[in-house]
Amino acid sequence: MRSRENFTDERVSVSAEALCVEGTGVLKALAPGLQPTWSDLTTLMIRVSDNVATNLIIDRLGMEAIQGWIDTAGLADTRIERRMMDREAMAAGRGNWTSAADMETMLSAIVAGTCVSGGASREMRRVLEAQQIQDRLARRLGEGVRVANKTGNFADVINDSGIVNWADQTLVLVVLTQSVRASWQTMDTIADITAVLTHVCGGSG
Repeated sequence: MRSRENFTDERVSVSAEALCVEGTGVLKALAPGLQPTWSDLTTLMIRVSDNVATNLIIDRLGMEAIQGWIDTAGLADTRIERRMMDREAMAAGRGNWTSAADMETMLSAIVAGTCVSGGASREMRRVLEAQQIQDRLARRLGEGVRVANKTGNFADVINDSGIVNWADQTLVLVVLTQSVRASWQTMDTIADITAVLTHVCGGSG
């Protein structure tokens, strides 16, 4: 049986076919044949919402296995029913769903070191801390406040969820929105919510 370390360090060839995905990411702008590790793909999936990386990971693990872990973790509102930007699946009514409660549960488990395992939780937090999109939760926070987060955009959906940390304090915050007319107003609101809550909890937001 292949160990977790060997699996994450294993290299995968990114074919031209795999690069044909709409939406965000950097892999589709690169030449076919690149050979990142599965750990690299995970980082790209979180750090820049790379849809090519996400689909490769979904294909490697299998949607049934991913949903099985979700169910075992007790995330009752979360479902994965399609690959990223699969228009045919979307037209058939299949979607990917979650809730603020489920995201809070998972992020709190990462903080506690109980999401899969202590080592896995630390790795998840490391990748979340590398997030490049910082126009929501982190936007109006003061010096010394750190954020480990994952944003989300699709059609009229604008989200951000993460772990806000300062001194010896930790705040898990999830803001999911839909059908707000102006995206910039939504991002402003998420930034305002984070700054106010961090300030109330004793941070410098």
